[in-house]
Amino acid sequence: MTKLQALTGGILLLDKEQGISSARALGELKRQFRQVGYDLGKSGHAGTLDPMATGLLVCFVGGITKLCKFAQSGRKVYTGEIELGAVSDTDDATGEVSYTGAAIPGPETIRDCVKYFKGEIEQTPPAVSAIKVKGKRSYALARAGCAQQLNARKVIIYDFQISKIEGKIICFKIECSKGTYIRSIARDIGKLLGTGALLKSLCRTQSFPFSLSEARSVSMLGPSDLLSWERLFPEALQCELEEKDAGGLYRGNEQTLRRLENESFLNVNESKVIYKKRGSSIPLGLLEKNEAGKWTLGFNVPFGASTIK
Repeated sequence: MTKLQALTGGILLLDKEQGISSARALGELKRQFRQVGYDLGKSGHAGTLDPMATGLLVCFVGGITKLCKFAQSGRKVYTGEIELGAVSDTDDATGEVSYTGAAIPGPETIRDCVKYFKGEIEQTPPAVSAIKVKGKRSYALARAGCAQQLNARKVIIYDFQISKIEGKIICFKIECSKGTYIRSIARDIGKLLGTGALLKSLCRTQSFPFSLSEARSVSMLGPSDLLSWERLFPEALQCELEEKDAGGLYRGNEQTLRRLENESFLNVNESKVIYKKRGSSIPLGLLEKNEAGKWTLGFNVPFGASTIK
């Protein structure tokens, strides 16, 4: 059996197809790489997409899954369609759909409705979601006939534009914070208009700082598409250190960090610093400033990083 070559410490941007879960999409990606001789190691993805949704899925491969939290916290942009006059138990077209028969208001009324879904809003997640209720996934409870009323949560809608209205179909573009359920927005628009509504289609086009234009399908992704994890922090200060200091930080030496904390490169207003060995283009780790203003060893990339771009 041919030994697999490890690819570590990188990001792959996947254009997820419709009809499969995010977990299955990642599994197919790992199998695709194994077929061409590469092992993605411990991997994960940031910002789950529902099976019906398509678009950008940011995948972390080779032991850097702890960085998923940074990708999850970034702004997201979605495009899609909302269908008025229909409701479902999942708040989208994949559930049990029924039609209300309600009269559909004019375009002006529909566009005016959008203003109630901008800024900081409270929304109740769909019952069929991955949120845990007393240790069990909400979707599992709902499918077992024990659907729970989930608590409302605050999210931020930075922008909400309607690009086209065709009969019962609203075409939209939304920029939002993490944790936003577009299905809930569709459902709540239907309630506000008195027509009922569900999410008919959805595509994630951006997950800051990445764009769908950079992503590729599972079959098209290869080792040359592996991105450096530093792409996740475009605002971070880049710093080259002498080998001794870089090695000390990489090994988690707190004394090295405290000594360097007084150096000019850490005596800045920045909150994140990516450090490298002098003369090398490979980032070794991330330093973060905590709420008390002290620098911490945020992350070190695993050894054996493959060629990255």
